[in-house]
Amino acid sequence: MNELLAEYLGIITGDGCLSLSTPSAKGTGNKYYIFICGHSIDDLDFLYQVKDMTKELFDKDVNIINKSKENCSFIKFSNKNIFYYLSNYLPIGKKYYSIRIPDEILESDKLFCAFLRGYFDTDGTIVFVRTNYPRLEIKSKSFILLNQVISKLRKLGFYGSVSKCAECFRLELAGHKNLKRWLNLIGFRNKKHLKKV
Repeated sequence: MNELLAEYLGIITGDGCLSLSTPSAKGTGNKYYIFICGHSIDDLDFLYQVKDMTKELFDKDVNIINKSKENCSFIKFSNKNIFYYLSNYLPIGKKYYSIRIPDEILESDKLFCAFLRGYFDTDGTIVFVRTNYPRLEIKSKSFILLNQVISKLRKLGFYGSVSKCAECFRLELAGHKNLKRWLNLIGFRNKKHLKKV
């Protein structure tokens, strides 16, 4: 595995999925969908980067579909070989309670940082409180996933917590030291985050 693939897996972990569509009554056969979505304005540039990543990783040309009325843009394509390759690392179908960071990624600092960059670019946010005091946040229904993230981040010198938040869990990394370390080790690809820092 290389860092680009690890980042791609992080992106799907955040705002994507693998979806297997079984044959319809018309007998069209199985469809092996890879799906990645984002906001039609805030994430559009980022999705074009994901489009380029897909080409580089899999030599696959994909399109970005815009649904402006729903404030949504997404990449959706069907490829059996890519689908089953990605399924070695990601669950098929609903992922909320079964998603995990693969051991191969957890065991490598470089792969983990790349994965987390992709994950945060899709599912994370930066907020500023108390006169420009930064806080990095990720919300997820999976406590296990966020616990994997915070445990690895602590080993990399970050400090933070995971707490219950309504019907999900929230990972928080507060303070300028955390943000500076994040920028040095992990960074952002999505411009909506870069604009804030």
